[in-house]
Amino acid sequence: MSARQGEDSVMDVLEIDFCDCELVARYDRLFESCPDALIQQSTYWCEAIRDLGPDRPLFLLCHDGGEDLAGLPLYLFEHPLGNILTSVPQPGPMVGIFCRGGLPEQQVAEIYRELLAAAVALARRYRCLTLTLITNPFADDLHLYERFLAPDAVLENFLQAIPLDGIFSDGNVYLPASRWRNNLSRNLRKGAAAGFRVSFCESVEHLRDWHSVHVQRHTELGAAPLSLRLFENLFTTLRSRNRAELILVEKRDEIASGCLFVYHRHIMDVFMLSMDSRFEGQAPNYVPALSVFFTPYLSPATSIPAYPA
Repeated sequence: MSARQGEDSVMDVLEIDFCDCELVARYDRLFESCPDALIQQSTYWCEAIRDLGPDRPLFLLCHDGGEDLAGLPLYLFEHPLGNILTSVPQPGPMVGIFCRGGLPEQQVAEIYRELLAAAVALARRYRCLTLTLITNPFADDLHLYERFLAPDAVLENFLQAIPLDGIFSDGNVYLPASRWRNNLSRNLRKGAAAGFRVSFCESVEHLRDWHSVHVQRHTELGAAPLSLRLFENLFTTLRSRNRAELILVEKRDEIASGCLFVYHRHIMDVFMLSMDSRFEGQAPNYVPALSVFFTPYLSPATSIPAYPA
């Protein structure tokens, strides 16, 4: 798609033809070699959302002639009123460029320049009204987008993240000091004392039961629930690759809460947490989050252990 001669190599950007198994495999190998990449940047995510809308995947792969270096997933929405090229056609907005680790800053800058130039060229080719990119919140790369993309508008959002190093130790969870620590500890103890049962969802049928809880809760909150098909696709496509788990919290054979986690290697995304409001006073939403920390010690259908204050 584009090529630029560097000191020792030619930087090139390829468009991924999803009918070309070798090209897709190259992109997948690069993705798997990048532990800080986000699951939303993968072809697996593309597979999961592909039948949910008319968006066409246009993935870009940057290489130097000898090694694949970086990727950028994009999706084209075509409409008589105007086309849109975006990185987020469905819920799950953590995308942007991902790079192989250990590259020098100068080479990373060159990669961003080439990939963003290729994205702009795609937008022009398809006569798009807009090109919209969401950056990786864990990568300090906004200055590269501003430098090489020169966007007309930049919208800021925020993301809550918990570094797990130091929180999980010897089968226990230790809360960091904060002004919310006492309230969080109280809810954790409340959830642990309620007699909930924690299990990994093992079937689409059970996922559908939890989706009914999700629909009910979002309706109560005045929010639009996400589609069942989105959850089914994410569950069946990603879980088979060990990239997703739905953790359910039950009491007396009723689902009190559940949380769908999607992840790659270093980053786990709390994709959706929904509870049955009848159990709200027993803090069921605090149980599935902590059960993930205990995952190495849990087997399916294991009762939740007590947590230290």
